[in-house]
Amino acid sequence: MEKDEFLSIHRDIIFENGAILTPASLIATILLAASLVMSLFHNGVHDPNTWTYLSFTLVSAVVTILSKICRKNADWRTKILIFAFILAVYFFAIMTTFFNADSQATTIMVAFVLIVQIFTMTPGQSVLITVAGVVIFDIISYNFKAPRFFWTDLWNSLFFGTIAIIMGIYSNCRRYQAAYDARERKYLSDYDLLTRIHSRNYYERNGAEICASARHSIICIYGDVNGLHEMNNSRGHRAGDEMLQTVAETIAGAFGKELTFRFGGDEFVSLAMDSSMAVVEEKLEKVRDDLQASGYHVSFGLAEEEAGTEPYDQVVLQAEERMRKNKAEFYAKAAEAAREAEASGGANAANVAETYIAGPEGSGAADLSDAAGAGTGVGSDLNTAAGPGAGAGSGKGVRRTNPRISKN
Repeated sequence: MEKDEFLSIHRDIIFENGAILTPASLIATILLAASLVMSLFHNGVHDPNTWTYLSFTLVSAVVTILSKICRKNADWRTKILIFAFILAVYFFAIMTTFFNADSQATTIMVAFVLIVQIFTMTPGQSVLITVAGVVIFDIISYNFKAPRFFWTDLWNSLFFGTIAIIMGIYSNCRRYQAAYDARERKYLSDYDLLTRIHSRNYYERNGAEICASARHSIICIYGDVNGLHEMNNSRGHRAGDEMLQTVAETIAGAFGKELTFRFGGDEFVSLAMDSSMAVVEEKLEKVRDDLQASGYHVSFGLAEEEAGTEPYDQVVLQAEERMRKNKAEFYAKAAEAAREAEASGGANAANVAETYIAGPEGSGAADLSDAAGAGTGVGSDLNTAAGPGAGAGSGKGVRRTNPRISKN
């Protein structure tokens, strides 16, 4: 995994660790509290183990409460709490060794293996934490352990420490890769790879929530590119892709990338929340001019409804219906231009219609007078050229054939 890819999912990893921290520290609190009760019953209040259990029960309980409070924020506070919990676990395990010098250590061995399995860390972090724990434990064992137990604990710490490092590197690499793969799948589901804007799948899952955020009104801008089919046929699919990318970038630039969606092969939807129709029309005029300058044409439809209207997607259906009306007018103009050109110059009507819609190769614009406008449509004969279609195109004569947006 590249460094930038790792950094892109690092926040997700911290959030996941924060979610794990709450139940992990809660379980530790319960186990320590039970051990505290047993120590009080068998050893009394003055026993060092009793105070050890009491201290770490309180620490674990505080971590549980704070982790619950900070759970929604994957930031430095979460990282500090995780580090504090790991430190507390290791310190508790080492303290049990200190107060039980005449018996073999087991708690710290379990801690070495469990810590790297509970939390997702980088390989370097898991190695560093494990090595530090082993070194501190061995130093304390050398100074306080009975000689007959020291060598056993030393070899056990080296053995379990090595196992922890191997397991930590393997499992954490797998977890980071799984997190990266999950993010990639989510991106593929939420975004259109060609245009880099939200997909229809994203809208279907989040549309209700998005529309619910409006306080006053929702305006839907529904666009259908004219001539993708002809563009692909006359200039190749790369030209068609560039057209769609330009259209998506222009619309998203005007109405916001987060509220712009690719609904189909050549259909785009934008939502304007709590805006006025005048402002939206002004932005849309700028979009139309920019697309025309690039040699493309898009049929648009607008619809507005009050916030809270059910069903929430009714405004999209209304905008789509008005877009289709405007699109039909555009193709009717294309068919008319083709007939006029054939009557005056003897040109083939189907070829002229396709030229009017898709534009001549090497240019994105032409004048209506010579029937060589730019754009795209669906169909290469007169009948289909006059009907609804999909694609894009524009030209310098388009302004005379582009029907104004109908609000009715």
